[in-house]
Amino acid sequence: MAAAWGDLPLDAIAASDIEAMQRQIAATARSRRNSRSGRHTGEHVIAAARAVYNRAIADGFIDAAASPAHRVVKPRRLPSTRRALTPDELEEINLAARTSGNDVLLDALLLWLHTETVCRRGGALGLRLADLDTDRGLLRLTENDQGWDARQLRRGGPGLAILGPAAASR
Repeated sequence: MAAAWGDLPLDAIAASDIEAMQRQIAATARSRRNSRSGRHTGEHVIAAARAVYNRAIADGFIDAAASPAHRVVKPRRLPSTRRALTPDELEEINLAARTSGNDVLLDALLLWLHTETVCRRGGALGLRLADLDTDRGLLRLTENDQGWDARQLRRGGPGLAILGPAAASR
């Protein structure tokens, strides 16, 4: 924005200028496997313009009604493409982990842990032997600096019987 409009005063930029920049940036956005055709890039252009104009309004350079960035409609977000793994996909991943790699026991345990508790990577990395309560089938997880959360594990699950001895031996 500074390159395109650096010499213009804030009140000389029109809403159509911001829309044109949005379309141009969206059209030239880098295409990746999970690309949304520059839709989010265009959204970020509008958000950046609004941030600049919010500062100008707060500092008294322009009136709130004079902000062209606030007259431009942000594109609606598309529904997420994220989805859960199918049982067949999960089984394929587990089979690959159990049959290849340098430490198949650890790989299988980590996959079991994530499947059973739905914990994040940080929760798995932060586990200690003291966090495992095999008598009650509980696992104490600490994730995202939000304290801890006790997760109930299935009784008789294969990972619960192996998790404690495996952790103690490492």
